[in-house]
Amino acid sequence: MSRLKRKHREDIKFVSGKMGVNDLFDNMIKAACRINDEEYDYICENLTDDESLIFLKDDELSIKEKREFLRILESHLEKFYA
Repeated sequence: MSRLKRKHREDIKFVSGKMGVNDLFDNMIKAACRINDEEYDYICENLTDDESLIFLKDDELSIKEKREFLRILESHLEKFYA
């Protein structure tokens, strides 16, 4: 499922109320990637160490890294829906 197809999703649930740092981080990733909890859990469980370095990089991503990030995201979502 491409990011454009995920554009107007209704099934993304954000944690609200009493939140911790982990909840804020999870909400940020889900909003930026437009993924729901099940997809997010699957991606977190299946990221390799090299993929996680790009996926969780705190500096601004270069164009090459953004392409790689999208490739990683799309490949894991494709496996999730297979």
